[in-house]
Amino acid sequence: MIAAAIPRTRHTLALRLQCRKEWVEGQGTLKEIARKHNVPLQTLIAWYRRDGWTDARKRWLRKQLSDNETPTQPPACTPNAGNLTDAHARKHAQARKLQRLETQLEALDNLIDNGKSADDWHKLSMAKHRLLEDYYVLAGIPRPGSLKPRSREPRVEMPVLPEPLPIEEELPEPTPQATGSQ
Repeated sequence: MIAAAIPRTRHTLALRLQCRKEWVEGQGTLKEIARKHNVPLQTLIAWYRRDGWTDARKRWLRKQLSDNETPTQPPACTPNAGNLTDAHARKHAQARKLQRLETQLEALDNLIDNGKSADDWHKLSMAKHRLLEDYYVLAGIPRPGSLKPRSREPRVEMPVLPEPLPIEEELPEPTPQATGSQ
C-alpha cells in the first residue's frame, strides 16, 4: 500500500523574510518562530542554512554594538601611485578594487537585512550576486566547473631517465632430459 503524498506548500518570500528578521533580532528560537508562523521546523532550518542567517545575526549584533561606540579614525592615505612600479601599481589598484567591492558587499548585506518588501530583497540580492561575480574574477577565485587557475610558477618537467643496462646472466644449456624429448 502506498502512502498518500502530502502536497507541498509554497511559502511567500515575505514570510521567509519575516522569519529571518525575527530570528536575527533574537525574538525567538527557530522552533518558536516555526510554531508562531505555522511553518514546518525542517523548512525553517533549511532556510536558515541556505540563506546564511548566522552571518546576518552577526552583522546585526555588530551594528548594535557599533551604534553605542564612537566612530573610528578614517583609513590612512594610500601611497602615491607615482612612486610605485607598474607591477606594484597594478597589484595596488586591484587591491583597492577588491576593498571597494568588499565595502559595497557589506553595504548590500545591511540593506538586505533592512529590506521592507520581497521586491527590495530580490533586487538587492541580484545586485549582490553581480558584485560577487566581479569579486570572484578580481580575486582569482575559480567558479564551479571552471579550471583551476594556473600557477605563475613555471612547470617543472620530469627529467628523462636513461634506459637501464640489460643484465646478462649465464643460463645453463638445456639438456635432453630437461626438455622432455625422448
